[in-house]
Amino acid sequence: MLLLPPMAQAETNLTSVQQGLLEQLNSAARLLLDQQLHEQGWQIEASSINAWLPGGTAHLPACRQTVQLTRSNPAAPAWGKQSYMLQCPDKPGWQTRGEVQVTLTLPVWVAAHAMDRGHALEAADLRPRVVDVSRLRRSFTPLNQSLIGFRTQRRVSEGEMLTQSRLGQPLAVHKGTPVTIYAREEGFSATAQGEAEADGSIGEVISVRNLASGKRIKAEVTAQNEVETRF
Repeated sequence: MLLLPPMAQAETNLTSVQQGLLEQLNSAARLLLDQQLHEQGWQIEASSINAWLPGGTAHLPACRQTVQLTRSNPAAPAWGKQSYMLQCPDKPGWQTRGEVQVTLTLPVWVAAHAMDRGHALEAADLRPRVVDVSRLRRSFTPLNQSLIGFRTQRRVSEGEMLTQSRLGQPLAVHKGTPVTIYAREEGFSATAQGEAEADGSIGEVISVRNLASGKRIKAEVTAQNEVETRF
């Protein structure tokens, strides 16, 4: 991973307080980014961190205690524009703000060719592309997340970025294949063998034929080749 020093640190007229604050911002952003990248297990291409402080910080006195950094939006990802509140706990102390721009590029999945609505994705349908995800306004799918089996919910163009939020869940049951029917009621349960009369993803309700009785029932897809109905 390539981590560049903050641009502001290249200036020669910074006070020692500003230098220290920029180093803290840079270290905090780097630590947060490393933690999230480790948790996600992403294969990244490059990253850069650039910190900024308002001009008024040139007049801040040195803080005798450790300056406290608080991220304005703790739930936000560690890339993109980050806002921090910096506070000196001295009495009297001071408070100011700072910003960090974290750039992150990594390979994500895009469509290898145009696909119609309802197409179940296969390996040949996917192609990696390196993008700057810190500039994206929507989600993305890194290479360590599989999209095999997910269904297109609309027509997809070649090169279009693919995300799970814009795809239908993979099929767990296929039309014409055997399924196990679970029937449950409080204090009672039973199983039977059936045949799916429609494709279905987990959570969808489909028509299933009970092979023993020949009856057609509505059942919810609960797992691979498994459905559940209630008395």
